[in-house]
Amino acid sequence: MGKQVSWTITELVKMFDDRRKNEYDCNVLVTGLTGKGKSSFILKTLSRFKEFKIGKHMIYSREDTIRLLRDQKFSFCWNDELIASGYKREHWNNLQIQLIKILTQYRCNWNIFMAALPVFFTADKEMLKQFSLNVDVIGRGVGILHMRKNGRRYTDDPWDTKYNSKLEESWSKTLQNNPNFRIPYWKYTTYAGHIYWNDITKKQRETYEKIRDKKKAILAEQMENADKKEKPFYENVYDLLMQKKFDDKSLEATSIVANKNPTVVRAQLNKMLKERNIKDRVKDLLVETPIHMNVNRELIENF
Repeated sequence: MGKQVSWTITELVKMFDDRRKNEYDCNVLVTGLTGKGKSSFILKTLSRFKEFKIGKHMIYSREDTIRLLRDQKFSFCWNDELIASGYKREHWNNLQIQLIKILTQYRCNWNIFMAALPVFFTADKEMLKQFSLNVDVIGRGVGILHMRKNGRRYTDDPWDTKYNSKLEESWSKTLQNNPNFRIPYWKYTTYAGHIYWNDITKKQRETYEKIRDKKKAILAEQMENADKKEKPFYENVYDLLMQKKFDDKSLEATSIVANKNPTVVRAQLNKMLKERNIKDRVKDLLVETPIHMNVNRELIENF
């Protein structure tokens, strides 16, 4: 686009509703630094729908996201911290793979899915492809609308990241020389307009914060319990490592079958070795001769 276009929340809500009525999914990624107002924007938007219930539809875990998108129809799902569900460093996680499949397979449920994430590129690449709209909150009550480029057969970059990143590099250099430079957001190839909104009410904020704190406390407890369950896994792997029961491939296979990132497993084992004053690292304790496949299976079945 060659000029600035302005949107309102009312116009955006109508577009969301029209997409659903025309049997399209509506997946919206809301980005912006902490404190800019991502959650306020999502609450402001979804509150325009009478059927929206913050206590039911605002969630934090990957499991709850999967459940709402899979089991609801023509409803809502608000993941207030997508970084816990779609972080690109956890692309190996089976639940994340399942979430991406759910976003693809359950489009016919026509839910409005809105997710908050501080930085666009921290989301898994395949997950980014599932969003059709990105609202980048650049300040209190103002955001930039970006729309995914569709109908491309020969590119794996629906957000035109390569071209747009070059624009940002040039703008950054200009800002260094001219602090008063105003970024021409409309030059992004994905630019769809600016959007402006007023803040949520005091009552809405109080309700949001109460529900947020309660749900995050529950999630933290669940994660703590999960960490406790992981300890036997690492102790068992550690013992076998010290017994020279692993080669490189069998350690990797054991990690993957246990739904763990092999790199993370190695890091944790190295940490345990250091804490126990053992000079060897994981690479020093792996055998060079490949472990027989039957032994691999035996090791894997133990976890």
